[in-house]
Amino acid sequence: MLYGKIKDSCSNSSPLRVTREEIAAFETQTGFFGLGDRMVRAGIWIIHEGNGYGSKAHA
Repeated sequence: MLYGKIKDSCSNSSPLRVTREEIAAFETQTGFFGLGDRMVRAGIWIIHEGNGYGSKAHA
């Protein structure tokens, strides 16, 4: 769940790696539609495909 990742990343200065599915679920639950794209453009989140940390990240 994205909430846990956000909490865990608060003390880390590197961008948070998230999937499109996690962003969609976060936006649906919070009602902040479009926030995911803004976070990616700002370099706060990085979109990655797949479920593992070994997958290739892209912005």
